[in-house]
Amino acid sequence: MKSVVCDTGPVNYLVQIESVWLIPSLFEPVILPRSCLRELLSESAPGRVRQWADSLPSWMEIREGSSTELISLKGLSDADIEVLILAIETKSVVLMDDLAARRYAQSLGLAVVGTLGVIEIAARRGLISLRDSFDRLQQTNIRITESLYQQILERNSDLA
Repeated sequence: MKSVVCDTGPVNYLVQIESVWLIPSLFEPVILPRSCLRELLSESAPGRVRQWADSLPSWMEIREGSSTELISLKGLSDADIEVLILAIETKSVVLMDDLAARRYAQSLGLAVVGTLGVIEIAARRGLISLRDSFDRLQQTNIRITESLYQQILERNSDLA
């Protein structure tokens, strides 16, 4: 399996829909930057997410990026930057949803997957129901258009 560095958003949403276990089912090792852990523990995070982050599972490795070459990126959060630094250092897949950060990661040659991608891959492997996961995800505050959900459902009509 390929290693992954997780941004806050996908972990947050997968915890909320009780599917965070999919990450270590698809990737190994699973790395979470310390800055993302701080966001998951913040008062603005949902209670379920804070509780999960307060007692991290053993498969989640907390790390800090050591390089500073990306620090001056405008428009990206500190957590996004640390995700990118760690992904470069560990030659890992990036798990993130933020469009600007995803585009930058791709420009660096990094493989990127988002929350919907994790759900889609897991559904293709028979681990979960695509439609049920999407229904639960739509109950969160994730910002994804209905047309994107429909595109994925149509692409996977045999799974939905």
